Order: sequence, then structure tokens, then C-alpha cells
Amino acid sequence: MAFPELGTETTYAETHANISDNHKVYIPDLLAVEKASVEHTPLPEDQIAYITHTSGTTGIPKLICHSANTMGWRTKYQKTILNNLPDRRIVGFRISPVHSRYNIGMSSLMLMGFPLLALSTHKRETVERLFGKYQPQAVETHPNHFVQWADIARENPSVFAKTHYYHSTFDAINNATMLAFLEAADSDEAIFLQIYGQSECGPMILKPHTKESLQYSDARDMGVGLGDLTKARIADAEGNPLQVGQNGHIQLFSRGRAITYY
Repeated sequence: MAFPELGTETTYAETHANISDNHKVYIPDLLAVEKASVEHTPLPEDQIAYITHTSGTTGIPKLICHSANTMGWRTKYQKTILNNLPDRRIVGFRISPVHSRYNIGMSSLMLMGFPLLALSTHKRETVERLFGKYQPQAVETHPNHFVQWADIARENPSVFAKTHYYHSTFDAINNATMLAFLEAADSDEAIFLQIYGQSECGPMILKPHTKESLQYSDARDMGVGLGDLTKARIADAEGNPLQVGQNGHIQLFSRGRAITYY
């Protein structure tokens, strides 16, 4: 794939004047460094290896602790979904590095050999310039960014014309937002996939949308689990499964469940 052209060293220094010199890495200098072997020394599979944020909606500040094993299952979840894409064309990716989806998304795309267009900002001018030029086949970002970008899809649909797959959690996204992106795509088979989950357990249940299905979408139908990786059910206070249509407790099973809180 082609990458955006690097500016001159002078331009680089001028545009990054607020960064101290010892934090700057000039790409040509980096490429000239002699290669060196580094021995891989992994932690035990069930030892804490990764700590990430959680929503904190319980009122208690905390972080989520994952091992290579629990994060590995979550990566398998995303790779299973990505494996359904028709080819290994470029993917647009704008996820905060402090979010657990960043680890899952980046590692899955890299392991599967997808060219990656990673955005460091969600600003409209950046999205229009880079997505318009490289036309990613898939886009993953936070739901609030999809809400913000919906105006781009409506006013400048060519930016998302070749994007046939969208991937996000459910927060803040309604049918009108999803429809804006699906209508911008030049394919009637474009899919907006909503994933429901938590940082504690990773992605849990999924629900795909198309332009046609959104006409009949029921917001109370949250989707389905994925194979033997995740399951969901509604149960009473004693844990007994309830019939469809009955209110109860949501119970989840995930192979990617976190080890503990910090």
C-alpha cells in the first residue's frame, strides 16, 4: 500500500515544535538503524499482562486486569469476524490506546495481514482527507465518532463509498446514524456490525445491520453470541433461564473474562 508522503525534516520540526527533541523519532533515521534480535520472554498465560480501563459507572474507580489467555480469546473473537471480509484491503482504525478494543483490534489486524490506516484524531478534515484518498474497506471507531462522522457520510458520501463494513459498540448509535454510513457505501451488501460487551469480558453478542434490515430493526433484539466463545441469556434471581419476552437478569459467558480488578 502507499503511505502519506513524509514532509521535510524542517517541516517536521516546525509542525512538532511543542514536542521535546528526546521524544521525536525521525523515520529515515529509524530505518537506518541496524537490525538486532530480541529474545521473546512471554509471561505465563494466566498472569496479569495487560491492564486497561473500564467505564467506572459503578462509582468506584478501577482498572481491568487481563492475561495473555483472556486477551487471546478476545482477539480470536475479532479475528473470527474479520475472517469474513472478502479480502485484505486497507482498514481505517481510530480507537483510543487506553481502550481494551485498541489491543484487540490492532493485534487482530496485524496478525491477519491487513494494511492499517490508523488515525490519531477524529477531526473531520483528517477523516475526509485520508479516508477519501485511501478508501478503506472497513472502519472501526468509537460510537461517538460515528455519530460525529455521520454528517460526513451524508454531505460527502464519497469518503465512505468503498467502506463496506463498519464495526463499533452500541453506545449512542441509533438507526439513522448507521443508515447514513450504509447509504454512503456503493454496495447494497454493506454491513454495520454492533458489538455488545464490557471491558470485563470483552465483546459478547453481535448484531449485523444492512440498509434493508434497519427498516425492521427491533432495538430490544440485542443479537447473538459467537460460537463457543461467548453466550448470553436472561435468567431469574436464582439463575434459571426465562422464556423469550420475560424480564430478568442478563447473564454472560465469555472465554475472554478478565482475571480481576485493580
